[in-house]
Amino acid sequence: MTFLLLDDRYSAARLLSTIAELYFIEGDYAEASELNRQAAERMPGDVGALTGLAYAQWYAGWPADAEATFDEVLRWDHNAALALAGRGQIRADLDKFGHALDDLDRALSLGLNREAEVDARSARALALVGLGRISEAEDELTATLRIDPERARSRLRAGRIAAILGHQEQMRAELERALAGRPALSSVEQKSARRILQRFGGIQPSASLRLGIVSVDQAHA
Repeated sequence: MTFLLLDDRYSAARLLSTIAELYFIEGDYAEASELNRQAAERMPGDVGALTGLAYAQWYAGWPADAEATFDEVLRWDHNAALALAGRGQIRADLDKFGHALDDLDRALSLGLNREAEVDARSARALALVGLGRISEAEDELTATLRIDPERARSRLRAGRIAAILGHQEQMRAELERALAGRPALSSVEQKSARRILQRFGGIQPSASLRLGIVSVDQAHA
């Protein structure tokens, strides 16, 4: 590709990141990850490229890699709100509820765009319910769905919350709505939703299983 021959490393990195964003929008997260990695190699410490890389890694189904990349972003800029929001969401999905809540609260205090705020708040609801703060979680989820009732990721997390609480019918309804929502879930998230439906769709989970639903599902993503 001709832009790789540019002497201006900054321009090459910016172009790589721009093309990576297009692949990300199209749902090709592996290619978006590779292009952002190349951009970050040309501009070490470039927060934009590293943040794009982390989100692409996460959506491609590599949460551990994404969390490590978000860590790197935050070493360069500890107030990078999008990185805090992304790392907080991954930590909530992996049952690291306390650390997730710290990241998400800080990200929200720094300010996020509408889409990122909705995702951060739905993850915050998941973290709160995981910490046993049920009433706060329900309030946060209600407020989140009021902002954007059709956001698929919010409905996915609402389904996970319902699963943790043992609300089987609500879980099924939320996950089915998530699979039909917009913007569409990543393929990894779609598989996650279907696995939960298959695993618990006809069986009431025991109390010992409820809190393991998210982490077990994520571990096999």
